[in-house]
Amino acid sequence: MATILFSLSIAVFTFVLFAQAGTSKLLRPALYTEVVSRYMGRNTGKGFVVTIGAMEVLLSILILVPDTRAAAGLAAAALLLFYGGLMTRQIGRGGRAMQCGCGATTSDTVISPELVVRNFVIAIPVLMAGIGACEAVTPPVLMVGVAAGTLLSLLYVALDQLIANRQKLQGWH
Repeated sequence: MATILFSLSIAVFTFVLFAQAGTSKLLRPALYTEVVSRYMGRNTGKGFVVTIGAMEVLLSILILVPDTRAAAGLAAAALLLFYGGLMTRQIGRGGRAMQCGCGATTSDTVISPELVVRNFVIAIPVLMAGIGACEAVTPPVLMVGVAAGTLLSLLYVALDQLIANRQKLQGWH
């Protein structure tokens, strides 16, 4: 039962994370074009941002389906590591004043080592989300798993806000 609960909790957390990120890009691609262009080191258009957003939304849906959870977890973890790698490259180039683009363009968070670590740490459980995914889920386990995944999502938002506040206090903005 613990593996089912772990799998479901991480799946719900990943769903929230990627659904929010993807829908933000799909609804406002123009706002993300500059951020994505800076990450990629070349001009990208709205179509590229829409593609990223659609991929994130698709992953958010696929991770909820037990039969596709392992593959979706692998792809989502790879995407988190890729985003972390892009942030690391920008930091290495002195691009710390660059908006992260993590979650929403309205976020005050700029790229930093903390965000890189956060992405790498989150990628580990997301990668393991497929463990126990195909086992039967009882209604009580489903409710606890959804609640735990929601709690993880709230903790993620709180951590992001703590990082943003720390950056403001240190004058990164």
